Amino acid sequence: MNGKIRWWSNVVEPPTTSNSSLVLPAIENLSALAEDNRALLQYSIEIGGRSLAEIRGASQRELFSRARMYTRQYSDLVPDYEYTSETKIFLTGHQPILFHPGVWFKNFLLSAVTSNKDVAINLLIDNDLVGTSGVFVPRMVNGRATTETVYFDRSSAQVPFENRRLIDRELFASFPRRLHAAIRSDEELVVDRFWQHYQNVEFDGNLGQALARLRHQTELGEGLQTLELPLSEACRMSSFAVLLEAIVERSFEFHRIYNDLLRDYRTFHKIRSEAHPVPVLAKEDQWLELPFWIWSHVDPQRQRLFARQDGKEVIVSDLQKIRHVLAIGDMPASLDAMEKSGASIRPRALMTTMFARLILSDLFIHGIGGAKYDELTDAIMREFFAVQPPVFVTASATFRLSRSGMSADQIPDVESAKNRIRELQQHPERFISELPSSDQLLANGLVAQKQTAIQNRLTFESPKVFQLALSDLNQQLKSQVQPLLLNAIEDLQSLEQTQAEAQILNSREYSMVCFPTSLLDKLCELARSATPRV
Repeated sequence: MNGKIRWWSNVVEPPTTSNSSLVLPAIENLSALAEDNRALLQYSIEIGGRSLAEIRGASQRELFSRARMYTRQYSDLVPDYEYTSETKIFLTGHQPILFHPGVWFKNFLLSAVTSNKDVAINLLIDNDLVGTSGVFVPRMVNGRATTETVYFDRSSAQVPFENRRLIDRELFASFPRRLHAAIRSDEELVVDRFWQHYQNVEFDGNLGQALARLRHQTELGEGLQTLELPLSEACRMSSFAVLLEAIVERSFEFHRIYNDLLRDYRTFHKIRSEAHPVPVLAKEDQWLELPFWIWSHVDPQRQRLFARQDGKEVIVSDLQKIRHVLAIGDMPASLDAMEKSGASIRPRALMTTMFARLILSDLFIHGIGGAKYDELTDAIMREFFAVQPPVFVTASATFRLSRSGMSADQIPDVESAKNRIRELQQHPERFISELPSSDQLLANGLVAQKQTAIQNRLTFESPKVFQLALSDLNQQLKSQVQPLLLNAIEDLQSLEQTQAEAQILNSREYSMVCFPTSLLDKLCELARSATPRV
């Protein structure tokens, strides 16, 4: 590595107060920040014999064209954008799921900070795996808080969103009714706004696409000025092939830089997990693992991509069934042929945001989690591409379901209860004053005997005899405070139960569709107040 990498030591946390937001850096004009990023990369490096500025210009124009065409497939509320060489691209992205309002805030901010002469695009990260096909809701059962899952589709094998079909349309259609029943709410919820478009919004049977289009149509109806495009579509652009080629052509160097920086990052942050923030890239004989996924359309299970260079060709494989030859110097055609033959290459986490920030956008809006791991992405961009990474924005918000919330002073102090138990076990003499007066006399006598024994320890026959005497006195003292200890243990169990319920009731992770429709106005207002529209 060239010099010492200076990692961040600060940790960004989401807002603790409900109905509040976080936007970093806290500057008024994010359009100016986008302009600075563009200028930063204008006279930068060459990739594949072309300047980065040229690659970015062509890529952003194609991204705009594809996003506008894609959005027009399901909505007649497409923003009336015009693209020129001066147009800046503002970008954010997330999986096409029913995420919590803190994630959704990014979409509102994206629209709010984009001027009429610029373009706002939300990238649907459909290379990630589909998890639970439902949302969690808080419930009270027999006076205890718990959660229940309300499903919008039947479960299936974990495959990327890009390949996940909607299995049960009846279950999907009935989702709002069942969600209302679970929440026990008669007021209009966000889910009702989404699903009112179900009969009118066209989708090709893809689950993630359906969820995203219902959400986006609602956003457009609320006045947001954004376009959308799946990452899988962006990966069919020539600029993705350019990025992939730059990495596979220098695969040995990239592999070393990636792993060295990852290990340094873990050391600095004292991370022991081999999976966090990402795994180390493996080496199998002449095969080098690279941070991309590869899978077959017939069996869309994501597999790690391995590459082996052979002259002007690169062989990519999962080291099992998939193997394709890619031509260096003609990567777009090679990837296109590979797609047509039934296999896909998609970026993994760090490469997704590198593609989005370095090539596709002038300003990228991250959530808190993505912003943290992109500390490593920045270091890789500096070391491998010898480029100063463009600045990004970190944004999030906190909203809680008011009907089930608990104030901060109601959340129990479990740690104090644990400390009391430890003290009762290790220093029982400190709690004699809490005993009934009838028991205090005996306990104080035991304390006096203990103090006398310690003062006269040298008069005992041996150190062993002294320790036995001291241990006996301690056990007698513990017996005296045993009722206090049993009560403390019972109190701790009750407090832990209350704390677990508080975590359920106070969670900021409940899906946006569980909230009243007033959430829409609150998100709009937070986005407007975070930074003025320019």
